[in-house]
Amino acid sequence: SIYELSKMTDKFRIDFFASNVNLSTRTLLELAKSDHILWKWRIYNMLIGLENIQPDDVSSHKVCRLGKWYFDSLTVNRLQGSQAYIEMDIPHQKVHESAKKAAEAYQKGNIKEAEQHLKSLEEASKQVLACIDQLMKDLEM
Repeated sequence: SIYELSKMTDKFRIDFFASNVNLSTRTLLELAKSDHILWKWRIYNMLIGLENIQPDDVSSHKVCRLGKWYFDSLTVNRLQGSQAYIEMDIPHQKVHESAKKAAEAYQKGNIKEAEQHLKSLEEASKQVLACIDQLMKDLEM
């Protein structure tokens, strides 16, 4: 029941933000944080058999919501000197790569390998979340 409720909540969140495309930078960064937390949750749910994630379901770090913002020319021009902005790219890419590798390993029946990729995803996600938090602090100045 909790899983079904969380899926409904996530669908509502996705639908709501899809119809509100003019988000402030702060709102977009908060949303990106929840996106990363939800991907960890989805991979975990895959490992316990509640969700089926195909490797192709995992997008590139350049085309997810955070990636589109990160690589947008306005963002690059505004934040290219920010250390948090610079440091975010590599762990963000690792989040996506680890999620994809976890899905690939799971599809092959290699649960232990998938669990290792989930751990890598978790570590990279912590770095991304720390960079986002620092960026939000920097933008308040």
